[in-house]
Amino acid sequence: MKYLLILLLVGIGFVGCNNDDNGDNTVACTEIFIYGLSINVTDAVTGEAISEGVTVTATDGNYSEDLMYLGDSWLGAGERPPRHL
Repeated sequence: MKYLLILLLVGIGFVGCNNDDNGDNTVACTEIFIYGLSINVTDAVTGEAISEGVTVTATDGNYSEDLMYLGDSWLGAGERPPRHL
């Protein structure tokens, strides 16, 4: 249930770049790449990070990404271009 809530919040919070409101269609972005997700998977008994045999996938509509394991966290769901409706 906790992971479902996290994925729901991430789906809502996918924001990388937004259009300006001044009408010139320029895009304001940061110059630093930011991951939207940082997930720790730990052993319930030892509290140690688990990476073997684990796959963490972020899904938002037709977007799907397997997160990568760096250090002791699963990172992914970085900034994406804005969706124009």
